[in-house]
Amino acid sequence: LCGEAIFCSRKHLTNAGYSRKLDIGVTDVNSRLEGGGSMRNACEKISSSELMVMRVLWEAGEPIPLAVLRERLAQERSWEPSTVKTLLRRLCKKGVVAQEKREVYYYMPLVSEAEYHESAAGALLDQVFGGSAAGLVASLVNGNRISDGELDELWRYLESRKGKT
Repeated sequence: LCGEAIFCSRKHLTNAGYSRKLDIGVTDVNSRLEGGGSMRNACEKISSSELMVMRVLWEAGEPIPLAVLRERLAQERSWEPSTVKTLLRRLCKKGVVAQEKREVYYYMPLVSEAEYHESAAGALLDQVFGGSAAGLVASLVNGNRISDGELDELWRYLESRKGKT
């Protein structure tokens, strides 16, 4: 589906939660990203449909074959098999998913869920709030999108991080 295997560093796969040796080669993953961009740029370009595929891959916690991926996606969406293949091809091209040939192709994320969250949050912060974290939090509070309990939790977290950044 990807045309060619996506090559990545062992360190990056370990960070994404994969510790076993994968037979997909070793080189710098950033050199394989679409347009030579950064991992952050690749994460920012993940569509909502592609994100559904990524969530299944993250939840799996190990490389999974296409059939298993389609089965798990079918619980949420009734996509044609060609749609899933197209989404995987796009994710491979963006450098955020790799495929490994075994008896069938197996797929694994090259970006951890935490890395994606950090990238998406940074993009939202920059694009919508001009880089202002305070503006983001104020918007959540003013829009009643954050509960008192979550606000208390956020406050404790911020206090624990004070002086560490």
